[in-house]
Amino acid sequence: SACSSPANKGKARRPRRAEQESCYFSYISYFVRMSTVYQSPTTTVPRVQELPTITATELKNATADVFEQVAAKQAIAITRHEKPRAILLSVEQYEALTGQRPEWLEKLHGEYRGMLERMQGPEQRAAAKRAFNATPEQLGKAAVWAAEQKAHQKTKADNV
Repeated sequence: SACSSPANKGKARRPRRAEQESCYFSYISYFVRMSTVYQSPTTTVPRVQELPTITATELKNATADVFEQVAAKQAIAITRHEKPRAILLSVEQYEALTGQRPEWLEKLHGEYRGMLERMQGPEQRAAAKRAFNATPEQLGKAAVWAAEQKAHQKTKADNV
């Protein structure tokens, strides 16, 4: 593959136009796949009025039970004189609210940044411009070429 990757570093041959366009489409395909592989966990935090409540005295007397309830991803409003004074959240809910990124998201960002850097060169920009201005026939030829290359690589890998 002519796509910039660690495996292709140091190779002297300059990619052909069809390879560059195929590479560009590979990046698009990769992003589509990653959007299904890396699914953000859905953590919703209800409004204060919708939360179950517990008084400060009840919290003091049943701390372990309350922690179990919170750990099960249910936030609890702690009241004093019938007014919510504090909210007890699970770690996941806290991280979602404070914007802390989980490990899977950091990994995805790292992959994206690396791919973006490889896509910023003048050759890749020219290939992207050609791809967006390509006729259906040209896109078809590039797709056939990419499929043939992929099949060839698979055959090589199967023979190893």
